[in-house]
Amino acid sequence: MLLAPAAHHFMQMLNGVLRYDAQLALRMAAEVVTCSKRFGYNLDSMAMSETVKLVESILADHRESVQEEASVKNLLELLDAFVEAGWPEALNLVWRLDEIYR
Repeated sequence: MLLAPAAHHFMQMLNGVLRYDAQLALRMAAEVVTCSKRFGYNLDSMAMSETVKLVESILADHRESVQEEASVKNLLELLDAFVEAGWPEALNLVWRLDEIYR
């Protein structure tokens, strides 16, 4: 159980520590969103904003560290929660995932 306000603060923290261990931050972000989804975290625009910031940073600066299967699965799980909620920003990021392999 992870309520939306706590999840949001955790996502903000993960954006701050992403540069130290991108794989771990991504895995934890996917877990945070999964655990807080039933409390509507994926419906919040601030949640979408933090997630976009995290994923764009991964695509720009940490591509090589998230190319393995587990990281790609975590990335898809993270974005899928927001795509299910209907966020077009999340769908745009899904379409950009090929950038990981460039």
